[in-house]
Amino acid sequence: MGQLPHHWPNSLQDVRLEENEIHGTIPNSIFQLVNLTNLNLSSNNLSGAIRFDQFSKLKKLQFLNLSNNSLLSFTSSAHIFIEYSLPSLKILRFSNCNVNKFPSFLRNSENLKVLELSNSRIHGRISKYDSQGWKSLTVLVLSNNFLTHIELHPRMNITTLNLRNNKIQGSILVPPPSTEVYLVSNNKLSGQIPPSICSVSSLQYLSLSDNNLSGTIPPCLGNFSNELVILHLKNNSLEGHIHDTFANASHLRSLNSNKLEGPLPRSLAKCIKLEVVNVGNNKISDSFPCWLGSLPELKILVLRSNRFYGPLCNSNITFPFQALRIIDLSHNEFTGFLPTRIFLGMEAMKNVDEQGRLEYMGGAFYDESITVAMKGHDFQLQKILVMIRAMDFSSNRFHGEIP
Repeated sequence: MGQLPHHWPNSLQDVRLEENEIHGTIPNSIFQLVNLTNLNLSSNNLSGAIRFDQFSKLKKLQFLNLSNNSLLSFTSSAHIFIEYSLPSLKILRFSNCNVNKFPSFLRNSENLKVLELSNSRIHGRISKYDSQGWKSLTVLVLSNNFLTHIELHPRMNITTLNLRNNKIQGSILVPPPSTEVYLVSNNKLSGQIPPSICSVSSLQYLSLSDNNLSGTIPPCLGNFSNELVILHLKNNSLEGHIHDTFANASHLRSLNSNKLEGPLPRSLAKCIKLEVVNVGNNKISDSFPCWLGSLPELKILVLRSNRFYGPLCNSNITFPFQALRIIDLSHNEFTGFLPTRIFLGMEAMKNVDEQGRLEYMGGAFYDESITVAMKGHDFQLQKILVMIRAMDFSSNRFHGEIP
């Protein structure tokens, strides 16, 4: 709490004051600490404007984190062009603090491995000039900006490429084989999903949701990676069948709001760690997927607004759908009775131990959203609380008694 002091020992190498309630400006004396290797002032209430050239004397600086200071802003020197670099810099985090352009010192920071500038005001393109010094980069996080184009292919050592929530146009850029996280959801990408994306066999998280993608889903997308955890393709204009090639233990899968048709692929039953199946708002024609009832981790099943038909089967699984917390079968053509056995198996629906816990499903890269009907209105949940329980069987042709 309080403000940063104006006087610091010249020999100081490490300043870590993150997650406090420090307010006011950053004194110029910090930028004179030529022996500084680590500067972390993130998650405070700092304010004022910082010129990028103020860092020019910090030649030994390796770790620089000023993230989550929403009143900070950054500018370039208006009258003097200074050619300088931070040759030792390895990690730079300036997220959520009003950066409107790439810091000029990054062009020569050839040891830089992590660059995070999310939730900022960077407009336009990532040019070759901006990124010429990013030769060692492994993590690039530029989500929630106003980027429109990427001129340069990501560096070959990249493992995390997070560009979601921008305005990036054009076709999908296939990342290097080393990539483990590739997030480009909520942009303006168009065209087809290139089959060459299946060459990125290290992928764990792939999100292409909320773009203008069209065409069919490449058959290889179901089994190209043994590490895949998340596959999100929702809110595009993809069409054709979902290929029966899913063989991996993926946790989450969303194909919501496309134009997909045909049956639900039976190979999903092999994905024993599958947590979410969301194929709502498509043209899928199939009977109820009883065979999903054996999946021990399946928590969310959304089939709404498709062409599913026939009765809900009396599953021969002793206790089907044990982990299910949300099931939405609304706006289909299901018929017949509501079988008692399915409801008896839904143990998680009855579990109230998690009530009151403000935890969300998934991890850092999980952006699943679902629509839940409450009191006659549809509400979109951008994140899914673990405590939520919901069941919607409306707008079908069920008859008989409620079990």
